[in-house]
Amino acid sequence: MFALLLFAGPPATAQDNGQGASFELPDPAVDAILSSNPQTPAAILQATLSLTDLGRPQLARDMFGNLVKLKLNEGQQADLVEAAGSDKMFRLLALDNLGDEARKFASSALAAADKRARDPKRLAKLIELLQSESAETRRSALVDLKEGREAAVAALLAALADDDRAADHPLVASAILSLAPIAAGPIFGALETEQAGFKARVISLVPHVKIPGAAYYLIGPALDESQPDVRAAARRALQRMLGQSPPSKRVVEVLDRHILHLLTSPAPLDVDHAGNVVLWHWDDRKRSLSQQIVAAEKAGALLAARLARHLVALPAEFEGDRIAALAVILEADRVRVGNGAPLPTGPRDALSVAANLASHDIERILVRSMQLELPG
Repeated sequence: MFALLLFAGPPATAQDNGQGASFELPDPAVDAILSSNPQTPAAILQATLSLTDLGRPQLARDMFGNLVKLKLNEGQQADLVEAAGSDKMFRLLALDNLGDEARKFASSALAAADKRARDPKRLAKLIELLQSESAETRRSALVDLKEGREAAVAALLAALADDDRAADHPLVASAILSLAPIAAGPIFGALETEQAGFKARVISLVPHVKIPGAAYYLIGPALDESQPDVRAAARRALQRMLGQSPPSKRVVEVLDRHILHLLTSPAPLDVDHAGNVVLWHWDDRKRSLSQQIVAAEKAGALLAARLARHLVALPAEFEGDRIAALAVILEADRVRVGNGAPLPTGPRDALSVAANLASHDIERILVRSMQLELPG
């Protein structure tokens, strides 16, 4: 009988003298875990997972109970995720044998860690550490910044927008690119800035990240003579991306067609389970990014309006394109606010821009807008 047990491997349980009561056979690994008497949250978590792996669910539940008894606050939960690693917390989240309490604990701890990773003060300190003379400190700061995801990109872009931090800009720009592809959306949003120096710096990032249709949004700046630094940066970026700079009249015609494509086709953005997409916007006054959640069917109109605003700023030789662009903005504003609602009258909106045009131009804009026939 003893020989048979050796070949079969040690069973988890055995019968107690034929009475029907089962007991667990000794396991040196289990004994070692229990005798170690783990006290720290990270050690208790590891012991819980190890006991689960060893097929001892009841012992794992008992061990996890010790973690619950510690009543960790938000900061301590974030410390636990940092010490043990988020992968262990995700394992705890997926385990069925520990019940709902374990899932709630794991969700709470991960949320606490995410909140810490996105904390503005923490991000600002990490950005400062990018300037450290220690390569290890810089590397560690960059690793921690990546945990902040879009919030980290937003903080880095704010630093890139600060003209007083010119010495920091090269390392900041490098850090932004290291967060690709997460950085793509925020970079695209930052292109909305009217600050020439910052806009030129953002444009220099564009060729290095994957942004659908990014080249289209550089054509207007490449032709705009009012901001020489922006124009030069856009031309360099287009040369790198497309092999041509400056754009020709033919490229502007392509831009016109792309605007109409955006107005009538699904936007080239990731759609979530609710049918929405995320658009990023830059606020020069606050020097910050914000998210806009919009229905996917309206996103194309918003992108088209943004692109059309570039054409509005074109030189007089592109007057026809400017008129068509204003019509696009007007129609996109209608789609955005919905039929029957008042159109926006901000300084960059179509109604405000058109107010300074001749009456025959306004008529052309209205006719062109009606011809678009977009779904509202």
